[in-house]
Amino acid sequence: MNRSEELPSQQVDDVVYVAVHLQPMALQAIWLEKMKCRNKLSYQTRVGESVEISNRDLRLEFNDTGHLSTWTDLRTGVSHHLSHLYLQEAEKEGLDEENVCDGTNVYTFVPDSGRTVLTPKIIPIRVTASGPLVWEVQQQINTYINTTWRLFAPFSNSTGSSPDIFSMFAEWQSK
Repeated sequence: MNRSEELPSQQVDDVVYVAVHLQPMALQAIWLEKMKCRNKLSYQTRVGESVEISNRDLRLEFNDTGHLSTWTDLRTGVSHHLSHLYLQEAEKEGLDEENVCDGTNVYTFVPDSGRTVLTPKIIPIRVTASGPLVWEVQQQINTYINTTWRLFAPFSNSTGSSPDIFSMFAEWQSK
């Protein structure tokens, strides 16, 4: 019986591990200190109150209706205005099952004129963390959609400067 006729349970390979002593490839020590929280850990904003969260590199601004309106690169001062909606597309009539999937097991998006806007005019904002390591805002759009916006304390590379966030975002988008 040759190897191709053997069952997987009958195929045995010998693996030998040799113990060696290697120096660590990288070592970085991180110390965390217990710090007193300057702000309340969680609070609900009042209607008509705008909110902003920021770390050293990035600021997110929510307008008085609770919508994310602007993000700013604090190192360059460049602001980008945002507008986003949550939509529910109506199911396209007259599609048979063979036409919905293109063979990749990915649903084929078939927009229809019957879409419903799920974004309310006023979105309640709940600030759940406010530094020094993480800043977080949570929003409940409706019973099915919850959104969390989270900023982390910026990290430094080997030169001591922070990475270019916009370039990292553009690189991530192009992948």
